[in-house]
Amino acid sequence: MRRCAISLALLCLSLPASGAPAIAELRIGAHVVKAEIANTEASRAQGLMHRHAICEDCGMLFVFPEPGKHRFWMKATSIPLSIAFLSDGGRILGIADMMPGSEEIHEGPEGTRYALEMRAGWFARNQIGVGATVRDIKSMAYFLSTAE
Repeated sequence: MRRCAISLALLCLSLPASGAPAIAELRIGAHVVKAEIANTEASRAQGLMHRHAICEDCGMLFVFPEPGKHRFWMKATSIPLSIAFLSDGGRILGIADMMPGSEEIHEGPEGTRYALEMRAGWFARNQIGVGATVRDIKSMAYFLSTAE
């Protein structure tokens, strides 16, 4: 119960005060990731397009209103990325590397509720693979409730 209250407090602190994107702290293995939240159709469509850099342990968490086979591409994205497709519980279902400017479609497996984009090779460099769990994903319930 105490851990849930702490997670909720951290989540509330990360909610944007204005039009700034919300930031979530997620734990994967021994690593802490700071991820911008993309939980609206517009923010998911924009993704990391038109960015020129992101920090090593930063990324974007895409939150979908329903689990499914969600699709991604890299048109207008200049940063090479790796993407992990996550279940409702935060289990990594698949990982793909994506090249800048590519129109190749990367589709998550059935049951994908979240997708986490990080700098290219981040998952491999940190020895995180399919089956690993992103902890604290349950604290994303607020963003699920507001996902469009």
